[in-house]
Amino acid sequence: MALCSLTVGAVAQDHAEAAVWSSPVLPLTVGRLAGATAGLVLMAQLVLAARPRALERRFGIDGLLRAHAVGGVLLLAVIVVHVGLLVLGGAGATGLASPSYALHLATQSAPLLAASAGLALLAVLWSSTAWRTLRRRRRGVWHVLHLSGYGAIALIVPHQVLTGAEFAGRPLLSAAWVASWAAALGIAALERVVRPLALARANPLTVTENRSEAPGIASLVLTAPSALPLEPGGYVLLGTSCWRRHPFSVVDVLDERTFRCTVEGVGPFTRRLLQASPGDRLVVTGLHGRFTACSAVTGGPYLLVAAGLGVTAVRGLLAGLLRAGHGADVVLLYRVRTRGPVLFADDLAAARSRGVDVRVLRGSRHAPVLRADRAADIAALVPDAAAREWFVCGPEGYMRAVRSAARGLGVPRARVHAERFTLGR
Repeated sequence: MALCSLTVGAVAQDHAEAAVWSSPVLPLTVGRLAGATAGLVLMAQLVLAARPRALERRFGIDGLLRAHAVGGVLLLAVIVVHVGLLVLGGAGATGLASPSYALHLATQSAPLLAASAGLALLAVLWSSTAWRTLRRRRRGVWHVLHLSGYGAIALIVPHQVLTGAEFAGRPLLSAAWVASWAAALGIAALERVVRPLALARANPLTVTENRSEAPGIASLVLTAPSALPLEPGGYVLLGTSCWRRHPFSVVDVLDERTFRCTVEGVGPFTRRLLQASPGDRLVVTGLHGRFTACSAVTGGPYLLVAAGLGVTAVRGLLAGLLRAGHGADVVLLYRVRTRGPVLFADDLAAARSRGVDVRVLRGSRHAPVLRADRAADIAALVPDAAAREWFVCGPEGYMRAVRSAARGLGVPRARVHAERFTLGR
């Protein structure tokens, strides 16, 4: 906030005269304002990508990812305005054609040439993000391309402080920007490099059991050399190295050093994990998630809604609720397709014996009540659903539908919990 105030104050001082808001100077004025805005948005994007623990606890990983996605669109818009209006205004003032002036602007100094290269890297990042097939099928390639954003920051930031009109003759503002960028880079290094490496080094995991749950799905029981602050229903970043890892829900915490997570073989990496044998070593580089009993804002009653592999997180949450003594009034709706496996059948039977109302909804997606993703259908299954606190996990489209159903029944937003178990990396 202090940085924003200093920047706004400097810009306001530089643009106090009416002449700078009149034609033909107006495009240059608005272009410079967009440049200052782009710098602030880019800094916020770096912090959001780092996913600091304090922000994660407050907004959740999925909340930070949504903000990062919105920030990316905003950054693209303000940079287009910044560059476009500077070129338009400069071309009008010099009498050059717009392409000629754009080339002149990009190459007239080393900081601007570096910024042009950084803009090209951002274009690569935006293109790789928009290319959804690449993100889905070539995750490693997409990840490498996405890392180009760090190079873009290193190339773009210097030109603001060195060539920006608002920084001229203002050493305090320049120092504030440099210090803020140093802090943002420090947060990124701490959260994305230092913490994961330290966690992996201090807690090498040993596979103690590989338990088949269904064809292509297995639970791994893992033991660490020291206590891990894990809650069932949260998730870990687990893999064979610090650089090759995926998020997996914590199905149960057996003791302070031992936990269980479930893996579905959907690609080469996860299929390799399915072959893990007792004694094999894995690494954990992150402990995440708010989909736990600790995040409950009431003492019950609760409605848990699971679909597909989302039942892994719901199974963990249920374990946490039962451990905390909140299992007396819990309804679990588990949506399974006609041919889908019923995971954790024994665990669910044990939960029934402890008073949990477990309902496995098996059938076609065209059967509304069995689908359980509309307000009327959920109310038919659970008449007092509006009075319950909801926890939802499943495919993203399904979670959106169930959240919409909760709104339709008047459930306050604070009593509806749904978290995507992905980091986008």
